[in-house]
Amino acid sequence: AQGKPFTVQTLPRPIQPELPIWITCQSNETFIEAGKLGANVLTSLLAGTLDDIAPKIQLYREARQRQDYNPKTGKVALMTHTFLGNDIDTVKAQIKQPFCNYLKNHYDLLENLAKGMGLNVSLKNFSEDDIDSLLQFGVEGFMKGRALIGTPESCRPFVERVRQVGVNEIACLIDFVQDSDYVMSGLPYLKQLMEQCQSRVISHV
Repeated sequence: AQGKPFTVQTLPRPIQPELPIWITCQSNETFIEAGKLGANVLTSLLAGTLDDIAPKIQLYREARQRQDYNPKTGKVALMTHTFLGNDIDTVKAQIKQPFCNYLKNHYDLLENLAKGMGLNVSLKNFSEDDIDSLLQFGVEGFMKGRALIGTPESCRPFVERVRQVGVNEIACLIDFVQDSDYVMSGLPYLKQLMEQCQSRVISHV
């Protein structure tokens, strides 16, 4: 208000010289741009599969190297819808309708799901019944190969596959289920999966 510069101090004080930057990426171009900038990557499987993401991760690491960044230190995080329990059929029964409702309320995610199923259509022309049919058909496939939905044992191969394609971290999206009791009940099983996967990494070092 006085037109004069003031010195201010932020609290809490920073604990690192630079803030890590994450860029949301889906296309080849955004993966390459993130690599050029030396940023980390956040991606998902809403519009593709792990096989689709693998070459993009390679492009990202090559772009980092061309800009003299260490290609190995850039982090790729995969945002994954997550819900675990002790019985896979029970988990699917619990999660299917909440997941369908979540997608219906996020139109862009629903379109990505359709594209991921190979349907190059505009959902604007879909009736409510058409969308419900798409969800019932697509969600089952999505839960199998693009999400951490199941038991620790059933989800472990997915985690191993994610690691193989070059993903460093899995960012677990858990709040797509509106029932907080459901969400909290699944966290111990998620912790169990995490511990199993970490112990496997240690045993292979």
